[in-house]
Amino acid sequence: MGSASDVLRIARNELGNTSGKKYWDAYFNGSMSYVNGSQTPYCACFVSWVLSKASVKAAGIPAAYCPYICRDGRNAGKTVSKYSAQPGDIVLFDWDGDGLSDHVGLVETNQGSYLQTIEGNTNGGIVSRRTRYFSGICHIIRPDYSKNSKTSDKSNTSKNDSKLEVDGWAGPLTITALQKAVGLDEYYIDGILSGQYIENREYLGNIWSCGWNGYGSYTVKKLQMLLGIHADGIWGKVTSMALQKHLIGLGYSCGPDGVDGYFGYNSCCALQKALNDGKLFK
Repeated sequence: MGSASDVLRIARNELGNTSGKKYWDAYFNGSMSYVNGSQTPYCACFVSWVLSKASVKAAGIPAAYCPYICRDGRNAGKTVSKYSAQPGDIVLFDWDGDGLSDHVGLVETNQGSYLQTIEGNTNGGIVSRRTRYFSGICHIIRPDYSKNSKTSDKSNTSKNDSKLEVDGWAGPLTITALQKAVGLDEYYIDGILSGQYIENREYLGNIWSCGWNGYGSYTVKKLQMLLGIHADGIWGKVTSMALQKHLIGLGYSCGPDGVDGYFGYNSCCALQKALNDGKLFK
C-alpha cells in the first residue's frame, strides 16, 4: 500500500497539465462517450488516477462525481474534521452551500488557517496548487494509509524540526527555514512562497511549496534584496541564478549545471545544507 508521500509525489508530477484526457481515460476505460471535450470537469478523475497510481485505497474512490465521494466517505466513517486535515487527505468543496460537493482535490499541507492543495481542473482547467480557506470545505476524507506511513519535507507541515532533511525538495519546512533566514517577522512565516506566476514554474524547479496568484511574495522580495537583485517578489530565472551563485560562493555545490536558473534537486540540496549550517545569510 502506498503512502501519503507517494500520493503527493505523483500529484506534483502532474502540476501544469492542461488536459483531463488521461484521467478520464483511466476512469472510463478509454471511452470518451461520457466526456464533452474540455467542458467536462476532471477533478474527481484526477484524484482517482493519482490514488490508483500510488496503490492507495479510499472510500468513494474511484469516482467521477464529487457528491458520491462525500456520500461514500461518510458511510464508510472515513471523514475527519477539516481542521485536522493532513497531507494526502482528500478535500471536497461546496462553493454554493447547497449540500452537494462541487470540486475535489488533495491536501498538500495544513497551514492552520488554510490548506494548500493540489487539484485537477482548476485555475482555468489545469492541475495546480491552490490556497483554500476552511469556509468552502465540506468534507475531508482520509485514505487508507498505513499507520507506519511517514512523510518528509515533501508533505510534512511541522515547523519544529531543528534540522531539515536534505532531500532536494523545498517544501514547507525548507521554506519556513528560508523565511527565518531572510529575517521575516514571525507573522509572515507560513512555509509558502505565495503570489508566484505559474508561468515561472520551471525556474522554481524542486521548490514546490508555492502559491500562484501572481501578486508576489514578501519572502521572495526579502531574498532578492539580500541577493542584490531587482526585488519584485516574483521568483524567476534571475532569482534562481542569483541564489545559485550565492550558494556556490558559500561553498555549496549546485550540481554539474551550476548557475543555470533552474532550481532543481541539486540546488535545493545546497539550499537545505546552507540553512542547516546557518550560513545562508550570516
